[in-house]
Amino acid sequence: MDKKKRKKGASLAGIALLTGAICFASLPTLDIHAEQQTKPSIEVSSNQSNQSNQSSPYFKDAKIIKQYQLSDKLVILHQQEGVLSADGDIWTIMLLGQQFPESQIYYTNLTIVAQNPKDGSTIVQALPEDANEGYEPTFTLVHVANGKQQGILVEAPTGGSGGIVNYLLYQLQDNQLKLTFSNEMNAPKMDFRFLDNYQLKLYNYDLNRVMQLPITENKEQYDEAGIYDNGKVLQAKPQDVVMIDPYGKVTPIDIDNDGIMELQGIQSISAIYHANGVGYLISTWKWSPEDSSFHLINIEAVSTLPELLDQGDK
Repeated sequence: MDKKKRKKGASLAGIALLTGAICFASLPTLDIHAEQQTKPSIEVSSNQSNQSNQSSPYFKDAKIIKQYQLSDKLVILHQQEGVLSADGDIWTIMLLGQQFPESQIYYTNLTIVAQNPKDGSTIVQALPEDANEGYEPTFTLVHVANGKQQGILVEAPTGGSGGIVNYLLYQLQDNQLKLTFSNEMNAPKMDFRFLDNYQLKLYNYDLNRVMQLPITENKEQYDEAGIYDNGKVLQAKPQDVVMIDPYGKVTPIDIDNDGIMELQGIQSISAIYHANGVGYLISTWKWSPEDSSFHLINIEAVSTLPELLDQGDK
C-alpha cells in the first residue's frame, strides 16, 4: 500500500476500517473513545444505487412478528441455510433490518431469525443496541467450534470516519443464539510507550507480548506535539495520543488446517491524530470448548498489511 495514500486516508484499502478508537492513557488504564457518529445522509454511488434498487423482500411471518413484537417494516437482508445445532438439522437463517429513511443502503434494528423446518422451532435474536445498524449488513456461516455446527458471523459497516465494521458471532447454545465474539468482547488489551529515535512500543496484556513500530515518517509532527525533540523522547506516555481502532476486518481462516476456523482481526493504529496511520494490529482468536469462549492465540503489529488470503469457511 502506498504510504502517502494511506496517511491521507488512514484506512485499509479494500478493507473498511473504523470510526471509534481506543486511546491509551496511563498504564494499565485503557480509555475507550468512540467518535461521535451521525445518522447517514449520503450520495449513493452508481454501483450502490443499482444494488439498492433491488429492494429486499419484507419479512411477512405475521405469527413471529406478533409473538416477538417485531416491526412490520423489517426486510430480509440476507438468507442462508446452515447447520446450527449438534443434531445436524438444516436451519434457515435470516438477517432482518429496517431501512433508514435517508439512505437506500443503511439499515437499523438488525435482527436474526433462525428457523428449523424439521421441528418448527424459531429463534429470534436482536443485535445489541450499540451494534444493530450499518450499511448493507450481511452474515457468513462459519465452523468455529467443531466441524459440524456453524456460527453466524454478522458484519455491519458503520460508515464512520475510519470505516468501522461491527462484527458479531452468534452460536446456538441451549436453544438460544449466544453472542460469543464481538468488537467489544474481543478487543486485545493494549498499552504503548514512545521510545527514542521515533519508535512506538506496543504491549499486549493477553499474551504478555511486546511489539515495536517505526514512526519515522512524520518526525516533525511528533516534535511539534512535544513528544520528541530531534529523536529524543520528551513524553513517553502522553494522554490520548495513540489510537487503535476497533476491527475493520474479521476473517474466518483455518490456520492449522483442521476444518475449524479461527478468527483473524485487523485494526488500524494511528498517532497524534486519526489520519496519521502508523500501522496495523493483527490478532488471531481460537474457540475454546473448555470455557465456551474465544481466546487470543497470536498478535502482531505491522507497518503495512501483508497480502491476506481470505479462505472463507471450507
